[in-house]
This record gives sequence, C-alpha cells and structure tokens, in this order.
Amino acid sequence: MCLATYADIKDYLLEEYCTNRDLEFSEFKFVGHMHKSDAKKYGDTHYIHVLLPLHAHVKIVHLTECKKIANEHGVLAHPRTTIASMRKLFSEHECDKCSTYITVF
Repeated sequence: MCLATYADIKDYLLEEYCTNRDLEFSEFKFVGHMHKSDAKKYGDTHYIHVLLPLHAHVKIVHLTECKKIANEHGVLAHPRTTIASMRKLFSEHECDKCSTYITVF
C-alpha cells in the first residue's frame, strides 16, 4: 500500500477537486496517476486530486507504480531500474502529460 501524508501533497492539491476538509493529520492511499478526464470518476467526497510532479512520486509510491507512471510519460525505465535511477529520470523529465495527468489519493 502506498501512503502519502498531508505534508507530502499539500503544495500540489487541486482546489477544484478538494472540498474544505481537515486534512492535516490524514494519510492518503495512492489510487492512481491518470489523465484529468479519467480522474473525474473519483469525486471529491472520498478522493484527493493532486498535480504531483513526477519526482515527488518516488517518495510516495512503490517502484512498480513509478515504472508505470514513467511509461505513461514516455520515460524509459528498464526492468532493473532502481529507485535512485527513477529519481534521476523523473527529476530531468517534463512533457505535455505532466500538466494534464493528475494523481488521485
């Protein structure tokens, strides 16, 4: 299970998807990284939507999920790619999808 704290995501919260809830002491389970249009099925009652930069995912989600996210963004992640390598790949990456894909918790 991939969990994020409020401190991990607070700077990336999308106001349009978040109601004014007390989130400071909450933990958030990673649901997925997807196009904004696909994320609409996850309403704001039980889900948090964030525009999380790729490099921030490395601290929150498992390596397997990072590799899936890399694939969605056209980043080549080999089967033996490590977390350290993923961190470097993500820190140097920027594409059109980076602004249209969001992460749902």
